Amino acid sequence: MPILLNVEIMSISTTSTRVLQAKNSAASTPSSIGPIGRIETETQLTSQRRKGFITTVIATEQDARDFVDNILRKELKGITDSGEISRLNLRVIANSELLNKGIFPKDLIEAVIKLNWPNTNDAYSIVYFGYNNAGRSIAKSERTSFETSIKTLMPSSRREDVTTSEKLHTGITFKRATAEELIQSQQVAVLNMLNEHFGYNTSEAESIIRDSRYILFVAIGEKGDVAGMSMGEEATIYTNTGNKLRMIEITNGAVIPEYGGNGLYASISSALISYLAKDLDIDLVYSESNLERPTLLKAIGQQGRRYAGILPNNSVVDNGFRSMVVTYLTREDLNQITLSQMKR
Repeated sequence: MPILLNVEIMSISTTSTRVLQAKNSAASTPSSIGPIGRIETETQLTSQRRKGFITTVIATEQDARDFVDNILRKELKGITDSGEISRLNLRVIANSELLNKGIFPKDLIEAVIKLNWPNTNDAYSIVYFGYNNAGRSIAKSERTSFETSIKTLMPSSRREDVTTSEKLHTGITFKRATAEELIQSQQVAVLNMLNEHFGYNTSEAESIIRDSRYILFVAIGEKGDVAGMSMGEEATIYTNTGNKLRMIEITNGAVIPEYGGNGLYASISSALISYLAKDLDIDLVYSESNLERPTLLKAIGQQGRRYAGILPNNSVVDNGFRSMVVTYLTREDLNQITLSQMKR
């Protein structure tokens, strides 16, 4: 018997993908957010990962059972200890109450982002489901170490004005970087940074700087040189319920060596967040950040981002698997940032 959930997923998948590609005209541009409305296989090092964002909202207990039986368990069958596919990473939007019903396998829930979603009567969350085979799993001691770092470097009770740190860098200007606004030498510097620090080839770097889905913020020194940058990627999730979720993932950031060691990266990413907070149509700002970078975790903690969970060995960084921490700011958080700016 056909499952309605599967039918909706296929239908919304086609629609969502077509809308995004037509809207952005950049189907070839690399994406950290990944496939929306479908599940795809990505090659990472010598193994592969299955990744996707399901656009059918899981609103009822029956929806949850259909997802587990017909999508989640089906995908898990492809991940064996000897197989080429070593990791599964799925995201869904689910009614938050369903998380306590015992329908979803708790050991597969890696992170939960609580949404302030407009035009809905119930509370919803973005739920990350993940699984690694034996060769990609992390040890319990390693997870404990990550959790200790999170508690130490990004305590949830602390939030600083995200614009405060910008004042610490005399002679540095923070601004959005677009192909039209940057002079040629600055464009070259940004393209080089995308290539050298983030690993994008020349074609990918050029497409990123021209793609409206990407919001690039740079720090400009007194001589007009690019001291560092932070980047966000935008996507809009169109669901089968008629709702939409506009979100920004803060993806990459870097500071060139001569400007390093003084908290400049935190200031650039804070400037980016301040800019995004003013756009009232944005529902969510989030990131999946490398747990092996203490300075990054400290910056995230200062910005008051909320902790959602850990994705073990989720991504490839510097030719190795790295575990990521998921953090986020809701629309309510972004409103508070904007309000604090108005009071200054």
